[in-house]
Amino acid sequence: MLLRPVTRDDGDPMVAIWGDPLVAHFMNDFGPRTPEQVRAWCDQRNKDRFPPLATDSANLAMVVGADVVGWIGAGAAAREPGTWDFGYIVHPDHRGHGYAADALGTLARHAVTDLGLHKVWGTCARDNPASARTMINAGLVEVPTRSDEERRFELSGSDA
Repeated sequence: MLLRPVTRDDGDPMVAIWGDPLVAHFMNDFGPRTPEQVRAWCDQRNKDRFPPLATDSANLAMVVGADVVGWIGAGAAAREPGTWDFGYIVHPDHRGHGYAADALGTLARHAVTDLGLHKVWGTCARDNPASARTMINAGLVEVPTRSDEERRFELSGSDA
């Protein structure tokens, strides 16, 4: 699998990925939804041209062969300075192959090891065990939370 910046050419596969009902359920109000919004989002990523694994953010396509199979994004967490939070999505036809765990593990380790960030963290709904498995398989550790609705996972510099 290759991780590369999202480009305007990713519009059609990203429409299929972001349009998935499970994505809409678990990503809540994050991200584009309509085909027009997704294509505009891809165009903006193309204009931003954030370098892969930059210090401020990353929006990367997961590519296997010639297929865009998913997206992973990470960036400065508004709630916790010195940290990144993240999101990821894999197209339904490509789930269960470990692509998200591989991408997340690579991105998280790079952030804490090479970029010197304090930690990378993410949450998932308690009723989303697949996402929890992905984060565990990526090397993140579950940490206690007071929320009855979500689970939290982290990778810190000492864990990498």
